[in-house]
Amino acid sequence: MISIVIPYRYTDDYHRFLPYIIDQFHGETIVVEEDSKPHEMDCGADKYLFIKSDLPFNKSRCLNVGIREAENNAVILHDCDIIVPPIYEQTIKEYLDKVDAVHLGGPLIYLDEQQTSAILTGIASPYGFAVSPDKYIFDYPWGSMAVKKDRYIEIGGMNEAFKGHGGEDVSFNEILIGYNRILYLRLRYMVFMHLHHKRTPGHKNMDERRREWSLSIEKRIEENKRNWVARYGDNQ
Repeated sequence: MISIVIPYRYTDDYHRFLPYIIDQFHGETIVVEEDSKPHEMDCGADKYLFIKSDLPFNKSRCLNVGIREAENNAVILHDCDIIVPPIYEQTIKEYLDKVDAVHLGGPLIYLDEQQTSAILTGIASPYGFAVSPDKYIFDYPWGSMAVKKDRYIEIGGMNEAFKGHGGEDVSFNEILIGYNRILYLRLRYMVFMHLHHKRTPGHKNMDERRREWSLSIEKRIEENKRNWVARYGDNQ
């Protein structure tokens, strides 16, 4: 079995997307909402967790909290605006039997507002559109990855110094790469889709990135583990 952790902060668009994103998976779904008040208690996920915060969105914290509650050791970390191909979940499970983490990429199609609405309302299938080449990214790199829960906790999870969407997943992947613990696959038949939404506030987190670049992988793991224990009490 597999668990899926979805970090979340309310916007009108993400509220529309969330039921569809949950329903595309067959494993245990865990939505972790961080906001000033809860919005998605009845979202239909197997587990809903709420973190009260008036600060900028902390995706790393949502992922750390969510993975601690996962019932399975195989876990997908997944953004709320990405449609995955039907074989994605099963393919991830097969590779996680062999490695600690998997980043499964392929072409990404950016849907427009009309296409997004058609999919969410059931008028059209995600794979029923003709899309112009300028709507593609041919080597989709981020937005969904999978990792073994025990390995994630062992290296201290995501760095919570990152705010918003920006840098936390790159930082985490650098640690996995440093220990040769992640498998990157780029499969042309594995087509992802990005639901159209208004841009959310970005956080480049460059100060934190520069600070991390000055540290060895070992030092970064040591720091992450220390912060994990300070926040969550132990390695579980």
